[in-house]
Amino acid sequence: MALSPVHSASSSGVQPGSNNNIAVDNKTQGNAYNFKEIAKSLFIGLKQVGDLYKNAAINLHQELQRSTKDFDGLSQAARNAFTKTFGSPSSAKAKEDLALKTNQQKVSAKKIQDIHVKGQTFTHIASGKSKHVFRNVDANAKNVVYKPVQDMSERLLNNRTNEIIDEVVLAKKIQTKIQDPKGLNVPKDAEVNIALDMEVVGGGKGLTVEAPKASGDLESLSKVSMKPLVAINLCNQILNGMTHMHAAGYVHGDIKPENILIYSDGDATTARIADLGKTQSIDPNQTLVYSGNGRYTAPEGGLNQQSEVYGTALTLVRVLESTLPHGPDGLVTVPAKSPILDAKNIDKKEINSAEKNERFGIEKFVTLHKDCVQTERSTLSGKFKMLLREAKVAVGVSTPSPKQQAAVHSYIDAVVDQLAVSDDQKIILRSTLKQMTNNDPATRPTMQQAKDRFEAF
Repeated sequence: MALSPVHSASSSGVQPGSNNNIAVDNKTQGNAYNFKEIAKSLFIGLKQVGDLYKNAAINLHQELQRSTKDFDGLSQAARNAFTKTFGSPSSAKAKEDLALKTNQQKVSAKKIQDIHVKGQTFTHIASGKSKHVFRNVDANAKNVVYKPVQDMSERLLNNRTNEIIDEVVLAKKIQTKIQDPKGLNVPKDAEVNIALDMEVVGGGKGLTVEAPKASGDLESLSKVSMKPLVAINLCNQILNGMTHMHAAGYVHGDIKPENILIYSDGDATTARIADLGKTQSIDPNQTLVYSGNGRYTAPEGGLNQQSEVYGTALTLVRVLESTLPHGPDGLVTVPAKSPILDAKNIDKKEINSAEKNERFGIEKFVTLHKDCVQTERSTLSGKFKMLLREAKVAVGVSTPSPKQQAAVHSYIDAVVDQLAVSDDQKIILRSTLKQMTNNDPATRPTMQQAKDRFEAF
């Protein structure tokens, strides 16, 4: 399968002859190659700048559209600038609704066609930033396929295709390390709770990857009331997957409920860590730059195995609290006590994005709490917040606030106190989750240690 053009003397038009002729042709070819690289770099730069201004405009719009009071409270110059760009608050909202409706019409008008793989028909069901997902029209089939999103960036750079190929190759590497008799020596048919079963069934622009069909992801499942034993079982599986990944010498890089797929087969429910787009190999004492989501990130910043223990703990809390009632604000309720998140502790800059993205439970708590560093990375302020923190990590001045730890531990208490488990089990749960979310990475258990404690259930 050819992944990129291969230039040779015959294909570039260079014929055997004098050394001078070859030198001239090579120079010309080199200039053409450099120009192409410069064009690619320029395109990427312009796209990033465009995205930055787009996000800035959206962020400004959202900030100023909270209420008429906010608009009236602006200086005259600011109001004039806003009105010139968006119109009055009411007309701006109308424009926004019209733009959304128009975009939806465009999307529906450009219906993605069914595709045919191995004599089977697949129909489009979802699209992400880099992939289109198709399900088999045969309801009894247990496979899906996905293809790269064909936008201008993909057509010029082939970056979506390369990302998907890299993910398939990486999955094979992790699988090999896990099954290596001289390494982890896990039996081939053992469940490792990582979505590694992927196969390329097409190449070039027609690149198609086949994988087992999931019933959904943990994000959607955790918003539905779950039985305690089911929740505990899922927690064990998530820890099993992350333990295998760390033992194989990798960090996932973007742990969150959306990246954990759920597979159902009769009464059996299996969770598997998925989306290896940010997964990297790592040495035990190494720290890399963190580029994943901002909601399940560790407060100290950076990416290493101990920071992933923190993000995994928040994910486990998200699973456990799905067995409990939540208030209209999407946060766990605390019987006979004041709200878990007092209004005075809310970071108002995060409210719009949390509501827009329908955040729920612990992830909403940490993004809204002013003492917590977690944020919505999709917003301009969130991007800046994460960038600033990673810069501090790089120069060694990142020190989480003690209030961060106290806030997260208070939420853990509220969840564990209400779980339908024994008092002894609550002690184990409370202790394990709090240690996993300590500000000091050195005091957190390893993923294997956390897994062993959960398995005590």
